[in-house]
Amino acid sequence: MNKIQKKSITLHISRIHSEGWWLGNDKEHVAAGTALGPDCTTVIYEPSKKGVTGKFDAVNQTWTEVEDKSLNEFFSPVGQFFVIGTPDGDYPDWAVLEVPPEFDPETQTVLYAEKKWTVYPIQIGNPYWNEEGQELLISDFNFTLPEKHTFTRPPKVKKGYAVRLVDGKWKQLEDHREQIAFSKDRDNDEKGDYQVEELGLLPNTHTLLEPEQFDSWSEELGQWQYDPIRYRFVWAQDEKQWQQDKLTKVETELLFYAQDKQIPELYSELRKTHYSEDEYFSLLGDRILLNEYVQQDDFPECGRPTLSGLV
Repeated sequence: MNKIQKKSITLHISRIHSEGWWLGNDKEHVAAGTALGPDCTTVIYEPSKKGVTGKFDAVNQTWTEVEDKSLNEFFSPVGQFFVIGTPDGDYPDWAVLEVPPEFDPETQTVLYAEKKWTVYPIQIGNPYWNEEGQELLISDFNFTLPEKHTFTRPPKVKKGYAVRLVDGKWKQLEDHREQIAFSKDRDNDEKGDYQVEELGLLPNTHTLLEPEQFDSWSEELGQWQYDPIRYRFVWAQDEKQWQQDKLTKVETELLFYAQDKQIPELYSELRKTHYSEDEYFSLLGDRILLNEYVQQDDFPECGRPTLSGLV
């Protein structure tokens, strides 16, 4: 506490910040019966060298000299200028000591990342495109184009195609998605027919042309062709089924005939069949023809046998 002066006097003083920091030396007039304010002391401090300052201990009436950091400069990662502000302060964790490059704040921003400054043009509102050609708008400062994106507008899409960004360039890729790819090798291809899910050319093993039931692929013509060999297999199966149906009916009638022969003529009304002997032999002939039919070397091209028509 400063003492009360008995008479008016001009004193050499050191001015003190509210936190005790030295603010410089001066002269102060003190009227009789008053004392210096708490922001002054007659204990004079003089810095011992450049870059230091003192802090006053009002209890012990002493000065402690410390490094003065108050005017030390630093920058935020986006280029804002700061000073530490207090002699015993320190840099915040995010402080950048490297001076940013010159830039036009009307059209540019800066950012400190990975130990270096980068100048960015302000592009807010400008379009860019992802790899599928979808348009996006820049909404952030310090914009860096993401991977698989471009500032180049995609071309107009051709019918049956889709655009994709490939190695930084737009390409038109065939688009057969949701269509069926038919295997050209209908008998041996394990993959078989499938629904297309990806862009691009079909494999040479498949085509979008749909085959008819008895078609096989012609590489020479590049299209499906009717294949009699393929039809012959189905034809043969159909003919075997016809032969079995007919043979079953003939065998059944012959069985009934044999059973009816055991019934006396007196009870002929109980018989299931009423074939004559000639008709019976005709049925036997039908059975022989049907059995021989499927054994012919040129079956089924040989044609169906002519039956009696009894069944």
